[in-house]
Amino acid sequence: MPESIPPSELPGVACRFMAAPEGVACAWVSLDEVADGVPAAGALAAPLAALLSEEERRRYAQLRIRKRRIEWLAGRIAAKHALQRLTGSRRFPSQASVRTGADGRPVFDANTLSISHSRHEAMAAVARTPIGVDTETFDAMRADSLAALVRPREAEVLRC
Repeated sequence: MPESIPPSELPGVACRFMAAPEGVACAWVSLDEVADGVPAAGALAAPLAALLSEEERRRYAQLRIRKRRIEWLAGRIAAKHALQRLTGSRRFPSQASVRTGADGRPVFDANTLSISHSRHEAMAAVARTPIGVDTETFDAMRADSLAALVRPREAEVLRC
C-alpha cells in the first residue's frame, strides 16, 4: 500500500471544504456517494479500501451494520481530506490513521480531530488546537430548540 495517494488516483468521493482560520481545516463528504462503494456485507473493496490504513481496515471489518460502516468510512474520508488541506500536502494521506484518544475522541498524531455526521453527510475538522464540529439536518435547524444550540443572530441566518 502506498504512503499516500496522488489526486489523479483518488477514488471518486467528492469532498467539499469550508473556509476556516489558519491552523484549521474542515471537509465534508456525501454519505450517498460513500454508500455506493460499501457492500451490504463483507470487507470493503477497492477503490475505497485504498483510502484507509491497515489499522483502519481492521476496524472497518469489525463494524456489522452497513449504515454504521458508511458513516464511519465517510468520517474518515472527510478527516483525511481535512488533514491534507491542513498540511498543504498534494497527496491524500491514506496511511494516516484516525485513532481513538484516551478520552474516546478521534485523533490524528499531533492534531486534534472532530468528526460528525447527519443523515446525508459526514464532516470533519482537523486543527492544531482543540476543535469541535457538529452537523444537523435542515429539520433540526427549523426546530424551536435551535435557540439552545446557537446565538440568536446565528439562528436567524440558519432559518433563512
